[in-house]
Amino acid sequence: MNMLRADLLEKFDIELAESFNPIATYNKSLDFIEYLSVDATCVSRRIDEHLTLLLDMDNELELIGFKLKGFACIYGEIMQNAGIENHQAQFSGIVEILVELISKMGDKMFPAQKAEYARVIKFASKKDVKLDMNSLKVA
Repeated sequence: MNMLRADLLEKFDIELAESFNPIATYNKSLDFIEYLSVDATCVSRRIDEHLTLLLDMDNELELIGFKLKGFACIYGEIMQNAGIENHQAQFSGIVEILVELISKMGDKMFPAQKAEYARVIKFASKKDVKLDMNSLKVA
């Protein structure tokens, strides 16, 4: 593992984490945030164009994370509506994004979609999911 760690750092400037840390991270190039609460293999179940559930591989009923796509646009709108210019200094919660997305989609959502968003909001609230602000480079 040490050799792999050294090669990744030398050739790709990538550092592996020493241990698992459950924090939401932002992938700028693909414009999504991802949160995984445990270091485990998961199954993805897409709910709609924005939300994908990450379910435990051994128990596909157990929610262990989620992926939220189109994050930059939603995030920017929330910050703009709140009159906040320095986005990084003001925001790290995920629940607000999910709530905003539900209100934005409104009546276009099917009941099953709303139920899954509510499930993720409850999960994110319970886990106190925060965004790694170092991974966020949204203007």
